[in-house]
Amino acid sequence: MNASRCWVILAVALTLAVPTALVARHERLLATGTPVLLPLRPVDPRSLMQGDYMALDYALLDAVARTVTAEGGPLRHVRHGDTLYAFLRVDAQGVGRLLRVGTAASLARPGEQVLRVRWSGHGPWRFSAGRAELPSHAYFFAEGEGGYYAQARYAIWRVADDGSALLEGLADPDRQRMTSPAR
Repeated sequence: MNASRCWVILAVALTLAVPTALVARHERLLATGTPVLLPLRPVDPRSLMQGDYMALDYALLDAVARTVTAEGGPLRHVRHGDTLYAFLRVDAQGVGRLLRVGTAASLARPGEQVLRVRWSGHGPWRFSAGRAELPSHAYFFAEGEGGYYAQARYAIWRVADDGSALLEGLADPDRQRMTSPAR
């Protein structure tokens, strides 16, 4: 076998291996991660360009932004693209509430759930337009189901010990997982 053929085979193997590893990692997180409910704010469940979906907005992220942009606060040097960690207390119903924000997952105290967020903004200026972001900020569903999903009050996240998280679904006001009405 000539060298160029070996390189082609190696490139194809890597092209297939990388997405497979990502999918496997995400499946493992969904299966083993701690479920955490984050309260949602009301949003418009419609997009003309993308179809029916719900833009997800969280009070938790506003609380993180207030902490980061607090004048004289310990996080005043945070820059666009930095990774932050929201330390949450998860109540008996599974709802996560912000306790504090830090720059390393290892700062977690016993009983706290760590959630990794990305800072998007040009802080640390007090009046910057900076904000915290989670990996998913939209939830897509079948056309015509917007009225059903407009009832959602929580997003269900699966969170790993290192703070990485995946959006698993939405929950109603009673914190029950919502499934497509067509199912």
